[in-house]
Amino acid sequence: MPSTPAGLVMDAPVTQENFDEGAYLAANPDVAAAVRRGEVKSGRAHFAAYGRREGRRQRVSAGDAFLALKKTKLARVRPLLRQDMPCVFGEACADFLTPELRAQFAIIDTDAVSANDYDPYAMDLIARHRDGLILDCGAGCRPVYFDNVVNFEIAAYDTTDVRGVGEMLPFGDNSFDAVLSLAVLEHVKDPFACARELVRVLKPGGNLMCCVPFLAPVHGYPHHYYNMSGQGLQNLSSEGIEIDRHEVYASVLPIWSLTWIVRSWAEGLSGGAKREFLDLRMADLLESGGQYLDRPFVKELPAEKNFELASATVLFGHKKGVKRAMKRAHTTKLPVANLTELLKPYQSGWVALSSNEREVVAAAETLRETREQAASRSVSEPVFVKIIPLTRGIFPPSCEILLSTRTEHP
Repeated sequence: MPSTPAGLVMDAPVTQENFDEGAYLAANPDVAAAVRRGEVKSGRAHFAAYGRREGRRQRVSAGDAFLALKKTKLARVRPLLRQDMPCVFGEACADFLTPELRAQFAIIDTDAVSANDYDPYAMDLIARHRDGLILDCGAGCRPVYFDNVVNFEIAAYDTTDVRGVGEMLPFGDNSFDAVLSLAVLEHVKDPFACARELVRVLKPGGNLMCCVPFLAPVHGYPHHYYNMSGQGLQNLSSEGIEIDRHEVYASVLPIWSLTWIVRSWAEGLSGGAKREFLDLRMADLLESGGQYLDRPFVKELPAEKNFELASATVLFGHKKGVKRAMKRAHTTKLPVANLTELLKPYQSGWVALSSNEREVVAAAETLRETREQAASRSVSEPVFVKIIPLTRGIFPPSCEILLSTRTEHP
């Protein structure tokens, strides 16, 4: 294995002995925000209650050496930057995150911090290209700062070199010897666009390392859009990438998902429901999920935890559009059995507007009315048929039928 490039250590694990209030808050903006809001007394109080168990770190002051390293890297990267995108150059960061890009890709500021070490596979890639340049797309706040890794982020961390969005990378074609995308694409609004961009900026023959969660709970930094199966990740990488290997190694084995889900589930419970959950044996959970729906550890899980750990989420909606003014012409009530016969004259398709209210509108582009209706208005006017259930259920036994002429195009 090639020797690893020397990196500047930016943070370190926190212990009772080396704890520093300012360094702890600098490395953990979410804790700093909680302290400002009065939710936690101090960083030390947070560390004692939560931080030690969570493995929180504190920032090491890198001083002038860090700033000099960042400036040198930015000078090296600058010729690779696109000239057709607006940019604000800071002392050691190129910022392409314009208000327009923020709005387009729903980028918001957040106190959440993604800060993880590279695993041995990523470190090997960094070492193999020690004399080249590697793009870490969605780098997070890196605990070690490497001079051959360009840290690209939406957040202005101290280790961020270039700021922007993955769907519109501000680099020229064929710029990098390797690209890292590690647990990032699930947070991207358009992962297909981002994947195409990763390939575009990679040199021919360059290396890609891409990791995307499959059975991980929701974890927003600040958003979480898409998890992917192995087939999904292969499909995403199919354009321009020759897959060398596709693995599930130690740091992404199923046990991480299992422990994450169980731990988070327990944190969402309290009292007897939590005790019941923690007393379960694995053998107690081998039945179909329907067997547990009435158990307190299922019923008492809060809504936000249900969304975080959901087997699936279900969305209801209706097509956007303004309902125009309509004149009521006729109202009648009749059984569902008669609906088909009534609506035969109206040849257009049915458009579902609201599955909750089970409301359906059918529009006839050419008028084919019954004699009773035709006698009351011009035959050139289209007709709307509005069906409103009077009783609950998928197939209500009785409906109110509104036959109306439109005064404007709907």
